[in-house]
Amino acid sequence: MLKMLPDFPKIKSELHNLINIRLRHRVRTGDPVISMVRNAFQHEGDQMILGTVEGKQRELNYKEFKSVFRISKEEIKSLTIEDVIKKIDSVADEIAGHMARMMFATIDQAAKEGGTEIDGGGKPFTFETFLEAIDKIRIDFDEKTGQPHMPSLVMHPNLYAKIKDKLQEWERNEEYRKRFDKIMKRKYKEWYDRESNRKLVE
Repeated sequence: MLKMLPDFPKIKSELHNLINIRLRHRVRTGDPVISMVRNAFQHEGDQMILGTVEGKQRELNYKEFKSVFRISKEEIKSLTIEDVIKKIDSVADEIAGHMARMMFATIDQAAKEGGTEIDGGGKPFTFETFLEAIDKIRIDFDEKTGQPHMPSLVMHPNLYAKIKDKLQEWERNEEYRKRFDKIMKRKYKEWYDRESNRKLVE
């Protein structure tokens, strides 16, 4: 006599939703760089238009990132909730890794096209390198406090390990501080001029 195993579509649907919630959350928060990026849902289309701070627009095609979530018959016998979560997180981390690499490739291309790329030629990262990078990018300021909205500095862990002890030394160096402040004053004027022109247009 053939016996059919019962099906539980409602439970499977709820489990599927819970897995998707966990997966999306882990993708957004698992990678330190991806977690800093704001996200939005687009319900149709395979392209988006990116607007730059200079007012230029660029069409971008979406890229597919995928991984495999697999549970073998042998695993089911002793599988726990913690095991399932680990598998979900592993898939999410793999997807986030693909996204981060694609994002850095896009940023690298934009920097080359915008003339803000800095090629150190394999030389050590110094305060001069930092100033050169700050000098090339656009910086906005808070209208009330006048404080700059400084960009996030993202670097490879190996590079950070080499310069982390130098950061406090750079902050204490009076000459370095003066040179940094000089750039910030010029950046503030550039921002003030932009805001004044924008308000006149409005």
